[in-house]
Amino acid sequence: MIVDARVAVTARAWHIATGDRPPAAGKEQTAPPPVPPRPRQQPFYLGMADWSYGRSKWRFTRGGFDSLGAADVWARVRLPLIAGVVLTGQDRALILADSANGLSLSLPLEQWFSIPSTMTATLLRPPAGEWVHLACRTYLADDGIGLARADLSDPDGLIGEVAQPLLVRKRKPANGVS
Repeated sequence: MIVDARVAVTARAWHIATGDRPPAAGKEQTAPPPVPPRPRQQPFYLGMADWSYGRSKWRFTRGGFDSLGAADVWARVRLPLIAGVVLTGQDRALILADSANGLSLSLPLEQWFSIPSTMTATLLRPPAGEWVHLACRTYLADDGIGLARADLSDPDGLIGEVAQPLLVRKRKPANGVS
């Protein structure tokens, strides 16, 4: 993406051609818990009640928007990224992968920024079906740097992982007083 004649965003993708199936496929994988049949009542982040992306379908099996730390969640994308374009399994997985840092916040959102400067996702295969499970964790160093990561799964097991390096900074209060 170019803004004012300068590169603002760069995306790179590698597609590795598949080959013969190895005999050990999937033996070390464990499937995530099943998709809960109904979502539990889940408040959204403070001040983000009308956050449209947050209104995607989220079914937490650990943690939630109302708690800090690790979170495990089944999710599915409700709306297409581009109007009129049908999402593929890979599209859904990558859209949801970008949520790892927000799902596993380690510090209160209203007091701290946690900005991913990039995202690296590695997919073994596209997910089967619409639901993707994210097992998200955020790790913070004592110098304002962090790392959010998540394992991505479908009901059949692991489909990939995502890593997001984070810039972590304290928000300035609206009134300017610390």
